[in-house]
Amino acid sequence: MVGVCSRLLVLLPLVAFTLGCGSSSKPAAVSTGAAPPPPPPPSAASTPLRATFRALDHRPKVDTPWRYVVGAAPNDPNGRPITSLVHVRVRVRGVWLEFGSNRFTGAYQDQVSWPPSARGKLLIFEATVAQGTRLKTFRFWLRPR
Repeated sequence: MVGVCSRLLVLLPLVAFTLGCGSSSKPAAVSTGAAPPPPPPPSAASTPLRATFRALDHRPKVDTPWRYVVGAAPNDPNGRPITSLVHVRVRVRGVWLEFGSNRFTGAYQDQVSWPPSARGKLLIFEATVAQGTRLKTFRFWLRPR
């Protein structure tokens, strides 16, 4: 019996060592010393559309020019501005009146003179900026005085 116990005492550390040695499922990291290549520049389609809308006030005077400016970014990978499309319309008493569409690069500005018949009425001015499939819509309330 002493022989079996002494053999087990010798074999147990050997078995434990053998079980501990083995291949890992993770590959070893190899260092080449070179930095990874930089990521490619984002395409214009993957860059979010940044657009802005500015107007003078919510209470314009009738028969007086009311100015607004629409801006759009980003630039293409070469740094040139991208051409955008702006579509403008106004809602009067639940009916949308089309003001038209225009192409622009960078910023678009225009002015509207509200007729005396619009005095005191709530108007919703809407400008939609489009670059390909990307859209951004701005709604601006007005009540001409």
